[in-house]
Amino acid sequence: MTLLRIHVRPDAVAAVVVAPGSGPVGGGTAPLPGATVEAAELWRAVLSAAATAVADLAEPPVGLALSCPADSLAVWDEETLGAPRPVALETDVVAALSLLHDEPHTWAHLVAGRYVVGSAASYVAARLTRGVQHVAAQGWPSGELPDDLPAHCLPMTAAGAVGATDPATFLDLTLPLTLVSTPQLPTG
Repeated sequence: MTLLRIHVRPDAVAAVVVAPGSGPVGGGTAPLPGATVEAAELWRAVLSAAATAVADLAEPPVGLALSCPADSLAVWDEETLGAPRPVALETDVVAALSLLHDEPHTWAHLVAGRYVVGSAASYVAARLTRGVQHVAAQGWPSGELPDDLPAHCLPMTAAGAVGATDPATFLDLTLPLTLVSTPQLPTG
């Protein structure tokens, strides 16, 4: 039994397959151009790193653990999974709030419920599950958010099991998917 762990970081996506008691048995890394990356490029990096990590396995992993910087920010269309702006892998709540002033069209779609905002892990979870799952928002301090921003628009801060990967979307694998709140870099 093995577990696939994927960690999104500002410079790369790292994937490692870990066997309990024996450590890493496969790994892969896909570089990213920096702390801001197009969503499609992030998704390709996830697929590339994961494909390399599982390429030589005799049996598929039994689960997938996903982590990313807690201070990342992604905005995507809940229906199409298209992203109207790049994913910021290092940002803060102030940057998310700047959407209100700097990107009024994006903000309007957020408020209307068409777009969702979350961490990079929440976006990748949505892609892994073909849009069936994304992690609901929790935990932004009150008083920092405009009154017209619905709760579904807030970035993910939760962790835990969020569903299963869609085999048509993710390497022909159906794996239970868990988000790890405190990113731990895979080795390998």
